Amino acid sequence: MKRRDPIVPAAITSVALIVLGFVAIALGKRVVARTLKVYDQIPAVISGGLVGIALVIVGCALLVVQVGRRLEAQAKHDEERVLDAASALVQALRDRPVTPAVREAARRAVRKATAKPRGRAT
Repeated sequence: MKRRDPIVPAAITSVALIVLGFVAIALGKRVVARTLKVYDQIPAVISGGLVGIALVIVGCALLVVQVGRRLEAQAKHDEERVLDAASALVQALRDRPVTPAVREAARRAVRKATAKPRGRAT
């Protein structure tokens, strides 16, 4: 049985909050457009507009947090795979017998890497 991705319930909740926010904004706009008296429009603007905007912001924030956590977990998993592969490579190189030619080539590479660069002083 395949495990469900843990981001799915959080993503569904976030999208539902965003949709509810837009529905609240649309309903608030509908009430405001239906009446001409400003004192009747203010409750609709507050309950529809401001609450709708708050729901959209909370939904987007939850979605951003969940996606960020997912990307961080994936990066950590990839890093562990790379480190495991490097460890296996180092172990394989340690287990391999070293010939004198390989040893001399390694010494030359170390000397070349640690040598001071030649060139004119300016």
